[in-house]
Amino acid sequence: MENSQSTMHRLLKDGISREEVYYNWDMNEDIDRAMINQINAVNSLIDYYNIEPNEKLFENIKSLLPEGYLQTRMCSLNYEVLRNMYRQRKNHKLSGWSTDFVDWIHTLPMFEWITGEFLTEEELEAT
Repeated sequence: MENSQSTMHRLLKDGISREEVYYNWDMNEDIDRAMINQINAVNSLIDYYNIEPNEKLFENIKSLLPEGYLQTRMCSLNYEVLRNMYRQRKNHKLSGWSTDFVDWIHTLPMFEWITGEFLTEEELEAT
């Protein structure tokens, strides 16, 4: 089961901010400025849309969104699905998967059933 935010409703309500974009800030001043300019351009179009709505303008707003625009999505997954996702993504080149997702998996109860990282008898006795 999945449930996610509507881009249209979420986006047009408040625009977007730096915190809502998955982006590695402070790597390069010129590139950071370009991302800020993109966010500002999207927000300017949203302001214009809220004054004079039209479908083509909304499509342009969506097309200008940074790829890393974050939205909330709720999913119901079982451990079998998470195990497959973990195996496929633990060495992914995007840190959102290889670090954030893997770290989150390790916070779950009985994460060993997902990762296959069971403790040995000696390790169990030491804990």
